[in-house]
Amino acid sequence: MLINSSSPWRMSSSISLRALIRTASTLSASTASCSLLRSPLPLLLFRPSPLCRQPFRSISDDSSDTQASLQQSLNFVKLPGLSEEDERRFQILQFEVDVLRQSGYKVPSAIAEEEWRELLAKPSKHSRLKYYNYLFKSEMGRLKVIRQKERKAEKRQEKFDAMVREREEAPDRIQYGLGHNTFFPYIRDADMLQAQNYKLARARCIGQPLVVDLGFDEWMTEREQVNCATQLRDAYAYNRDARDPFWLQFCNVNFQGHTYKAMEGAIGNINLPSCLLEFSEKSYLDLFPKEKIVYLTPNAEYNMREFNEDDVYVIGAIVDRSQSKPLTLAKAKREGLRMAKLPIDVYLRWAVGSKYLALNHVISLLVDVKRNGDWEAALRAHIPKRKVFQPEDEAAETLQQPRVRANQRLVHASRNRDARNLMAP
Repeated sequence: MLINSSSPWRMSSSISLRALIRTASTLSASTASCSLLRSPLPLLLFRPSPLCRQPFRSISDDSSDTQASLQQSLNFVKLPGLSEEDERRFQILQFEVDVLRQSGYKVPSAIAEEEWRELLAKPSKHSRLKYYNYLFKSEMGRLKVIRQKERKAEKRQEKFDAMVREREEAPDRIQYGLGHNTFFPYIRDADMLQAQNYKLARARCIGQPLVVDLGFDEWMTEREQVNCATQLRDAYAYNRDARDPFWLQFCNVNFQGHTYKAMEGAIGNINLPSCLLEFSEKSYLDLFPKEKIVYLTPNAEYNMREFNEDDVYVIGAIVDRSQSKPLTLAKAKREGLRMAKLPIDVYLRWAVGSKYLALNHVISLLVDVKRNGDWEAALRAHIPKRKVFQPEDEAAETLQQPRVRANQRLVHASRNRDARNLMAP
């Protein structure tokens, strides 16, 4: 359920903001008996933004007819399953959103039902303002994508029109390329998708499984869960395009959790037969032999020197930006599994940042290692260049080392000379 500017609870422009504030204050006073004022939902009606340039009318200017029309125009939206006190808090929350929008704050034009419930659960007005800003930016991002698609469609149409004009001007001339009178066949997207699904179906039958553990929802915030779903979408796309893909198996799935719902939005056909992914509420211990399972965790002691096609590798689907906790290591130890980490220190020299890689980077480099067995090439291809020393950087550092050592010797000699001068009588 989306609430937009055309919803019935939107107020007409003829009603002044001061009348709205007075009516909201009256509603707040009437709900004091229900301990509403002690609830963590203070109104934001008395801090207008400096962007609001239209002056208020005085209270005396608001006639009783204006206030009556205000009361009639406020048709509140109803949320199912709310108590009487929560319903009154929800009405005040709708007042707050509308006043913030009229005052020039960054408030989305459409709020879904689950987002309303999230706002009701916010403990303070500061957290609600941050959530309003987050929803506003998300809406602007979606509008930006729509505008980009429209511009691309216009460019495609212009290109097609130019091609038609070129054909009409020189119909007998041979024109090479897709869409022209060449004898090469046009490979459509449906044909590519069919070939990719064939490879995934083959991997499901005789390929090597790669398990993604989705049992870390409670350790991630909502934004981290959305980021996790985005990384898994990119990993699925890279694995689907590979020559010899993995069979991706998602275990410990909470189908009511925010991570799975974010994946439904990221992968449009996730619930259709054309999406060859397998989701299960069961643990990987119930699906695969325990002696073949290897949990990949960055906190493990041993490096993964060789890629074994008989093993079942498990990757913990967790994005922790606040602080890096060894959750995957603790879980693997608790379940008595073999553990290993990627051989980053063996093949690369780390430059800056933490060694926690994104999920799509880990799955992509495993796909490359499975294909050619070259760890160094896979690590350099998928780890961001800013995090590791490149070969040209190491060569330049090798050339500078003699100069650095010479400068260090001069500094030590100068310090020794100063010390002898101080000790001299």
